[in-house]
Amino acid sequence: PILLVVAMTTLVVLAFAIPLAVLVRSRVYDDAMKSMTDESRDITSFLQSASSAPTNSEIQTYLDTLDRDRSASVQTADGQLLGTAPPGSVTDLPAVQRQPHGGPGSPDNDDPGAPQFQNSSWHGGQLIQQPVGTHDRGFYLVRVWASDDELHSGETKWWWLLIGASVGLLAVGVVAA
Repeated sequence: PILLVVAMTTLVVLAFAIPLAVLVRSRVYDDAMKSMTDESRDITSFLQSASSAPTNSEIQTYLDTLDRDRSASVQTADGQLLGTAPPGSVTDLPAVQRQPHGGPGSPDNDDPGAPQFQNSSWHGGQLIQQPVGTHDRGFYLVRVWASDDELHSGETKWWWLLIGASVGLLAVGVVAA
């Protein structure tokens, strides 16, 4: 009878732990992607906040204050790259489509919506690119990249908690038997 109780408890624990482990992995990844998107939005807001576009040194200073676990960069209209470029060659990066009518902040803006994020897999991580129009400096291109390790970095503590709870449930089943 004890062996039967241990087997049944193990099955119940596995039925609970496996879907929860998948959920934890998905949730941690989604939270990290949201954080990258928020960082891209923050950079965009900074670029569009003043009545005139910030200088390259102001952009660089702002980028230096951001999270060091990711790379964040701004490519200016003249092609200058400020901040930390994503890995790989900048010339090989996926093409970015600008919004119709120039996007928010551009002189020919007919579309009041937010700039469109473009997300793609890039060199063992995820790359978010966002074109940003301004009144006086043309388009900027905001890029935020994080490695897959960074995107999944918060999982370990949750998995240890899940393993501990599973072992505890198994122990309760054995003691009860």
